[in-house]
Amino acid sequence: MDTAGGIVSTDYLALGSKMTAAEALSRHRHQYADLEEDIDNIYVVDEQDHLVGSLTIKDLLTADLSAHVSDLMKSNVVKVHTATDQEEAVKAWLKAFLMHLARACPGFWQR
Repeated sequence: MDTAGGIVSTDYLALGSKMTAAEALSRHRHQYADLEEDIDNIYVVDEQDHLVGSLTIKDLLTADLSAHVSDLMKSNVVKVHTATDQEEAVKAWLKAFLMHLARACPGFWQR
């Protein structure tokens, strides 16, 4: 069985939800430079390192420096375990994407 862990990039950044934008930028700018792949999304974790949300690089770069990461993040992230079958992982992501598309472009489905 091919798993989700086998098809995802291992390059990522994770921020603590209680950090400010200034702290996040200060602590993670050098880590970003060391990544082999460019990334657009940053994961947000709680004190136990559980995934609680995500934000884009643009969200972080354009935020007020005193804003907390928890206020900038989107909490509706798709979560799958690395051992999840890759087809099940894609189905979960596709379902979330289509729900987002329906909200963002209500007339899309009438074409």
